[in-house]
Amino acid sequence: MTDHRIIKLILILALLIVPVAGYTDGAYNLKVQSLSPGWTYRSAILNGTLYQQEGFALRVYDLANETISPHPVQQISFLDGNGGTTGIQAKNGRLYLTGGNQLRIYDIATDRLNPVFLSNVTLTAGDIYVKDNYAYIGGSYITIVDVSDSSNPVILGKTKAASGSNVVAGDGYVYGSTNNVFSIYNVKDPSHPSIVSTTKAIGTAGIYDIEYYNNTVYIAEFKTNLQAWDVTNPSSPSLLWYCKNASPSYTISAVGLQVVDHYLYVSHRYGSNSIVGGNGGLTIWDISHHVPVIVGFENTVNLGYTEKMSTDGTYATIEQGKIGAWVYNVSNKKSPVRKVHLPVPGEIRQLRVSQIGTMTVLAGSGYDGGDWYYNVTDPTTLGDLSQPIAGWNTHPTARQPFGTPIFGNYSYAHGGSNGNYGYIINLTNIESPDFPTDLAGIQYQNNNQIESEYATEDRLYTNHRYAVPTSVGTGYQRVWDTTNKEHLVLINESTPGSPWGMMYNYNNTKENKAQIIQVVNGNYNGSTGATILLYNINPISGNLTKVVSPTFSLGYTPNDQAYTYDDTSKHAFVYTGNHLIHAINCSDPYHMYLEPATAYVYLTGQSMAANGTDVFIGGLDAGQGSIMMVSFADMLHPKIIDHISNYGGWSPALYYYHGILYAGGGGSVEAIKVIPGSSVPPQQKTTIDKTSPAKVPKPKPSGTPTPASSLSVLAIIGAIGFGIVVRRK
Repeated sequence: MTDHRIIKLILILALLIVPVAGYTDGAYNLKVQSLSPGWTYRSAILNGTLYQQEGFALRVYDLANETISPHPVQQISFLDGNGGTTGIQAKNGRLYLTGGNQLRIYDIATDRLNPVFLSNVTLTAGDIYVKDNYAYIGGSYITIVDVSDSSNPVILGKTKAASGSNVVAGDGYVYGSTNNVFSIYNVKDPSHPSIVSTTKAIGTAGIYDIEYYNNTVYIAEFKTNLQAWDVTNPSSPSLLWYCKNASPSYTISAVGLQVVDHYLYVSHRYGSNSIVGGNGGLTIWDISHHVPVIVGFENTVNLGYTEKMSTDGTYATIEQGKIGAWVYNVSNKKSPVRKVHLPVPGEIRQLRVSQIGTMTVLAGSGYDGGDWYYNVTDPTTLGDLSQPIAGWNTHPTARQPFGTPIFGNYSYAHGGSNGNYGYIINLTNIESPDFPTDLAGIQYQNNNQIESEYATEDRLYTNHRYAVPTSVGTGYQRVWDTTNKEHLVLINESTPGSPWGMMYNYNNTKENKAQIIQVVNGNYNGSTGATILLYNINPISGNLTKVVSPTFSLGYTPNDQAYTYDDTSKHAFVYTGNHLIHAINCSDPYHMYLEPATAYVYLTGQSMAANGTDVFIGGLDAGQGSIMMVSFADMLHPKIIDHISNYGGWSPALYYYHGILYAGGGGSVEAIKVIPGSSVPPQQKTTIDKTSPAKVPKPKPSGTPTPASSLSVLAIIGAIGFGIVVRRK
């Protein structure tokens, strides 16, 4: 080997072994607070107290008061970096939580509303069931823990087979389910559990929940049926009752189960159901003689994506995944009463900000339904577990992102691709202490699915999936007169542009007039590129007229969810599926053009925002974070300034407002303080020219923000193969 090759090899090795001390999430995007966790799939009720999993946290509600405030009285952070609660049970004065590879035990006997942490033990954590002095915890296998001393839990043994997605315990036996099979284990010697039998349940949809009472195992096959199995002989379980073959027969979309005394409580998802109908709901069955006999039900509202349920025999809750939970009074088994909805935020897919009175309000909309409103007047004072100050929900829910344009004191909600409706929600006086927490909207649209909206003081522009004729025309775009917010009037329907793509304000300084610009990332006239549509607004009618609509070939099929327009820089930014961000110069409305350089970002983009010089892109974390900040101050040399990973590991919603980047996604809404890219020290502005970035180790998620530090080794990072790529066209 020649000398110069040896020297070259030494230099390469030196770069590879240099410690990347500056690689720290949040060097310039400083995470301020997590506004609110979301999603609710699990809960437990004991003595009139609801312990509910919400995202990466647990909240405690006092149900003893029939008014049941939607705001919790106590909150426990479960932000341990390894996921939220996967199992929960309240029993014998103790609260048991599993999640994040731990079992945690809290004292709730001393004060039921204020759990006190007692102990934890590390294990593979899934579903949990506590009986007598033992906790049975599902996961890759069933782990048995001695919890007789709550301050010192001891792992005794575990099963060898994987059969613990759902777990319940009987007298000397544990019943665990995985997929469509349930297994029975002899646990009379808890240190040496042994398998007794494995049985395939009826159907193919999979066992979603399992319960036990008096030698009978009850199974909810996901959204399909309810079954009862006689396990008197654990070596040979026999089918005792099957809803579809019973007399009378039932069609039951069962999801969640719980037994209290001799009653079986069942939550049902929407769909074909001979008892609760298409809405889904709650049923109560008498199982004193093993075979379920229907006693009562409640089905007066569509529950959407019903999940599991919990009850103490007096109160019950049905979790709804991404849109909250319903609370019921089940004291009268024949006539359960639906009491109140807990509007837990869901999977946030769109964010907007407006100033209402003295309050800055952040509006967030969910994937399966719901809109939530947060006080972000001072984002730095918000805690990890802050709740929205108000929420709105509608039923039935849509299986697409809701929309939440907000203009002035009003929010305009729509149901996306599966919801034929639009609502206007009055947020006036939201800063008042007596402002209602559960809001009612006024419906203005009940047909033709709305894909996006744009609002002004007295007009609302809605873009629809289909061109449905009305009395004022036929087309994909509708114009509404919103002068009377109690009664919106449809004044025009036409197709000047596209039903797809968000609309933004365009301040035309050349002609001194306001216009609307729409970014369509594909799906316009068969184009696979990006199209920019510019509209004139009729000053009298408010109707739109298309002025220009240039299309730009981006060399790759665009992603229709990742784009934005920044009126400060007069640029539209578009993300394509090959990880490139393109910039389109819109400063001259009659001569828009594609900038020569693109930025490579190592994530799957789903949302974008901008602040004049910087572009923020959020999406699925591919190893370098779920949010990246790219400086476009120099259009010839765009570069990544910073990157972070949010709690959920993905960010399908971003919105920038007054120095704060708001990020929504799976399990949380977060506020991130931003230092503009122009503040980056000159020595850190090294241009990185690479053809493709290599993967870097995914930052370990953490419940607390990583302290800010300088990316002082940006050039070295580029040299060893990851970072940003600048490509010239």
